[in-house]
Amino acid sequence: MCWHWLRRHLRKGLIELEFSKHSSIFLFFVSVQEYKFGKVEQNGQNVICTHPDNNVPCSQQRVITPTPPPTNSFTITGSGTGSSASFVCNPPVPPNLTISIDFSAQRDGTVSGTYTISTSSCFVCQGEITDGTTDGNTYTLSGVNLAVCQDNQGNLPVAPMTISGDCGDRITITYRDPNTVGTFTGNVQCTLT
Repeated sequence: MCWHWLRRHLRKGLIELEFSKHSSIFLFFVSVQEYKFGKVEQNGQNVICTHPDNNVPCSQQRVITPTPPPTNSFTITGSGTGSSASFVCNPPVPPNLTISIDFSAQRDGTVSGTYTISTSSCFVCQGEITDGTTDGNTYTLSGVNLAVCQDNQGNLPVAPMTISGDCGDRITITYRDPNTVGTFTGNVQCTLT
């Protein structure tokens, strides 16, 4: 009963069928007409029958490839300076330290970069940047590296970290991992390419 109703309305061109996305290509029926051959050409477009028998309706198909998203390539470089008072750890960092951060990252298909956090007492933490975004005004960079500060058991776990803030001069740069929050004042240049 349902099949006869569907077939009758397909022949009359009263129904449009839509297929879901397959392999990044959308297939959908834009018209339904009856033909006696399995494949014909009409107005320069192919008309295809899935069951090329006599008296079975054919459907005109069109293939649309979605427009790929923009690559949003960028280059971000930054540096800043903080102090023991602007670095929150538990247990706390020693007092009267000058702490600096330097970082750079670029995206050309994938994001890659490095950062270094160092102190006046020569402690150095280095890590890799593996993801990030910027609109030219703000930025966020991230990766998975050793935490800067120890946890309650005295360990330095491998953990997600972020470096973020505004682009520009004399701005606040914020570094975060699960054991650490550090703020620095410095300059960050964000270039969209």
